[in-house]
Amino acid sequence: KVLQRWNWAGTGEQEPELFDLYEFIQNDLRLPTLPDIFNKINEIIMDHKSSAKDIAAVISKDVALASRLLTIVNSAFYGFPSRIDTLSRAVAIVGTKQLTTLAFGVSIMKMFEHIPSDCIDMESFWKHSLACGLASRVIAGYKNIQNTERLFVAGLLHDIGRLILFSYWPCHMVKVLNRAREDSLFLHEAERAELGADHGDIGGLLVKKWKLPLLLEHTIRYHHRPQKSQNRLESAIVHLADVIVNAMELGSSGEMLVPNLDSDAWETLGLSKNILIPVID
Repeated sequence: KVLQRWNWAGTGEQEPELFDLYEFIQNDLRLPTLPDIFNKINEIIMDHKSSAKDIAAVISKDVALASRLLTIVNSAFYGFPSRIDTLSRAVAIVGTKQLTTLAFGVSIMKMFEHIPSDCIDMESFWKHSLACGLASRVIAGYKNIQNTERLFVAGLLHDIGRLILFSYWPCHMVKVLNRAREDSLFLHEAERAELGADHGDIGGLLVKKWKLPLLLEHTIRYHHRPQKSQNRLESAIVHLADVIVNAMELGSSGEMLVPNLDSDAWETLGLSKNILIPVID
């Protein structure tokens, strides 16, 4: 029933046949465009004369986005002692870069809200993604990475390719989910077996088409295979964050098992196991 009422990529057309996934994505994928609000936020941030009030004014034009951001800022993830009621105060307290990356993530998730909850719970998917972004940023801090916000973005978007798969190939993704369940496979293994590529590959191609930084593309593409990445350290950070968040059962992107921690990735990180408890906390 879910598949009968599915509107492929929101167009109402039939699901495309799966011949060569890579070729389809390179040549035929109807790429979702980055939301206008994100470009406007970027413009105002690049203006050195802009204030927290100016940034808040731009974000507040998108009522749903503004509401979601305030909900997140007031959640237990941030744990501020008093309630933050205005966007300008949120910008001042949380910080321009962090609020911008949150706005970016919220805007992108909104593009995929047409996916029926029968197939994937988008609220749970969002929670998993946000938690992975936060864990990635915390781990990056232990590696003294200066710009931890890019790790937040990488963690936030690490499973974005799975939303493309659910949008374009719902029937095939039902087969993937069934195969993962029946054969006790990790979901990315079942994706490779059924589709010839996994959500990391698709997410990397999507980021590339959006002309976002190469480092981000490689971090997302190889978060299950960090040793293959040209950006091994940051891929390893997101990999570890994903393992932790799955183990804590903070939301879900459809995965039923806790991914194995790649030993090479752990070696690349060179961190003490003592950091795990503070990251989890």
